Amino acid sequence: MAGKPGSYYAQLEKELADCRREDEQIQRKTALLTAIIRIFRESLACENEEDVARISLKVAEELTGSEISFIGELNPNGTFDTTTLSEAGWNACSVPREEALKMLKNMPGSGINRVGLREHSSWIINDPASHPETVEKPQGHPTLTSFLGVPLRYVGGITGMIALANKQAGYTLADQQDVEALSVAFVEALNRRRSEKKIHELNEELSHHLLQVEAANKELEAFSYSVSHDLRAPLRHITGFVELLGERDLTALDDKSHHYLQFHKAGY
Repeated sequence: MAGKPGSYYAQLEKELADCRREDEQIQRKTALLTAIIRIFRESLACENEEDVARISLKVAEELTGSEISFIGELNPNGTFDTTTLSEAGWNACSVPREEALKMLKNMPGSGINRVGLREHSSWIINDPASHPETVEKPQGHPTLTSFLGVPLRYVGGITGMIALANKQAGYTLADQQDVEALSVAFVEALNRRRSEKKIHELNEELSHHLLQVEAANKELEAFSYSVSHDLRAPLRHITGFVELLGERDLTALDDKSHHYLQFHKAGY
């Protein structure tokens, strides 16, 4: 009997712990769903791709408790461009903006932010300073204390990555899974914006071509009118001379000349 109360309380504690874990999972899923909805909703008002990327980075930072973040994409040359740095990332960077923008293009394929791209999987590094892939950062680059990278995938291939850094407690597998889900929403929102931009460009190009065709048709009509007007008097003169010729003695004409006169009288 003496052991039963302790066993009973232990069971209650276990059930309470299970309830807390379930509650945490529900809260996490709710936060993730809210973040995904926010990306889709706020991206509708974006005027360009960079605005979509900035919104996605801000949402990802808030969801994971990250201080800074960036999005990079593989360019046609096969090298890596950091296409968007979060506002917090720019604030933490003391490299002059113009110089930094040059450094962010065609970046070398080394460093901790390339590990997962080579392996085609997400990766967490919570001690960047001691990681073997760490390379020396340029002066003014923010110090990294933790890092999470997630590849951006489109139509089965990797097009780039979303990277988050400097979560105080370090990143967890739950953070990785959340950002992986968030990256799908980001890719969809970004490609939707790119498709809208492409459609707009094609419509503008089509409108331009239609205006060119319309202008060419007007020029052709003007030319046709001008030609018909300019030829009217000479044709009248030719017709008059042929009629005068028909009234003369035609015995001197050969058969082909008679044929030409008959052809003219017939109205051809």
